[in-house]
Amino acid sequence: MENHQRIPIRKMRKYFKGTVAQSFELNVTKGELQEATKAANARKKRQQVDRRHVQTGGVLYASDARAAVLAKDSPFAKGTSDGAGDTQSQPSEPAPFTIIQWQMPKNGQER
Repeated sequence: MENHQRIPIRKMRKYFKGTVAQSFELNVTKGELQEATKAANARKKRQQVDRRHVQTGGVLYASDARAAVLAKDSPFAKGTSDGAGDTQSQPSEPAPFTIIQWQMPKNGQER
């Protein structure tokens, strides 16, 4: 009184063949995705804006570098106004920073 359905061997072969094809396709797709991701990351890394400033000739002092950074970050450096309508640019307050001075001990003396 048991009602078992018998699956023909031909259908099972098709099922197994399809399963193998899908697993192969999955592996190929994963590999392609990894390659595309690596290429996208490499491209992104190449196109990142370089924050280095090239100094040509002379000595770049720390105070000059700080002034250049403040001028770069200032909204007035780009020629934009603050929306108040006046055309005179107001000097922005420099960012607070701490100056640390250190000198080498003279002739082996400890400080």
